[in-house]
Amino acid sequence: MDGSNKTGAGRLLAAGVCAALLAGCGALGGGGRGGQDPSVVGLEPQSVVLGEGGASLRVDFVLGDGAGADEGRFGPGFIVVSQAEAELQAIEHHFTVPRSQIDAKGWLRFEDFNGDGWQDFVVTHGTSAASGLPVMSLYQFDPRQRRFVPVAPVSKRGELQAAGPGCVALRYAEDGRQPEQERFCFSAQAGRWVQQVAAPGALTNAEVAGPCEGGTPDLARCRQARVALDKSLQAQWGGYRNAMGQLLTRSNGKQHATQFMRHSQASHAAWLQYREAFCATHVREQALPARWFHSGIESCKYDMARQQLQQYETQRLRLQAPGEGER
Repeated sequence: MDGSNKTGAGRLLAAGVCAALLAGCGALGGGGRGGQDPSVVGLEPQSVVLGEGGASLRVDFVLGDGAGADEGRFGPGFIVVSQAEAELQAIEHHFTVPRSQIDAKGWLRFEDFNGDGWQDFVVTHGTSAASGLPVMSLYQFDPRQRRFVPVAPVSKRGELQAAGPGCVALRYAEDGRQPEQERFCFSAQAGRWVQQVAAPGALTNAEVAGPCEGGTPDLARCRQARVALDKSLQAQWGGYRNAMGQLLTRSNGKQHATQFMRHSQASHAAWLQYREAFCATHVREQALPARWFHSGIESCKYDMARQQLQQYETQRLRLQAPGEGER
C-alpha cells in the first residue's frame, strides 16, 4: 500500500507522527553521541522525507569510540537520525567493508520496502567471505514507535533488493555453495515479514501484482486464483501424461505405457498431498496469527502450483522437440 492509498485513520496517524517529528522527539535517541563530527567522516549526510506530507530527516554516520583501529575501514559507529538539529535516534552500526568499497554519496539507500507509505532503508555492513556478496541490513520505519526498527529475518544475511510491492529479495550463499535467493513480503495484517515459496527470479511483473501476492493476501481472491491455476495445472499434467503414454506405446508397448500412466497418476496425487502438508508447516513456521493461516496457506499453494505448472510445461515441450517422438 503506498501513501496515496492510506485510509483516513492512516492519514491521521501520519499527521500525528509528522507533528511529533517536527516538534523534535529528542527522547527517541536518548541524547547526543560522542565520536567524530560526521562532516569529517567522509560519508555524505542522507536526507529523506518519511512519507506523504512528512518531515524531512537527516541521516549521518558518526564514528564510535572504538573506531580508528583499522584506517582502511570505518569500523563501529552510529547511524544518527536527526531533524532540525535534534537527534531522534542513534543506531549502532559496524562497517567491516573497506572504505574504498563504500559509496560516499549512497552508503544508505531509502525506499518504501514494506509498501506502507513510509520510507525504510538498507545499509551495508561488509562482504561475505564465503560468497563475496554484500551483507546488508533492512530497517523499516515504524510510525507507532516513531523510529526505524531492524527487520531480523532478512538482515545481516546477504544482499537485499526490492522485489515487488512490499517485498524484498535476499541473495546469499552458505558453506561455499552457489548463491541462493529467498523472497520475503510484509504482511500489514499480521505485522510481520513472511517468507514466500516463489524465488524472486521466477516472477513476472503480472505475477508480482497478482491476487496471491504478499504475505497474507485476500483469502477469497487468492483461493479463487489458486483453484483456477490448479485446473490449468491438471490440464497441463494430463496433456503431458497422454503425450508420454502415446510415445511409450509406440516405443515400448501398451503394457509399459499403462504402467507409466498409473505411476504418473500416483505421483501427481502424492505431490498434491505433499503441497498441503508443506504449506501448512511453512505457514506455521512464519509464526502468523491463527486468523491468517488460511490466507498464507493459499498463497503458498498458489506459488507451488505455479512452479509445478512450469515443470509440466517444460516436460511437454521436450516431447514436442524435433526428433523426440521418433526415439
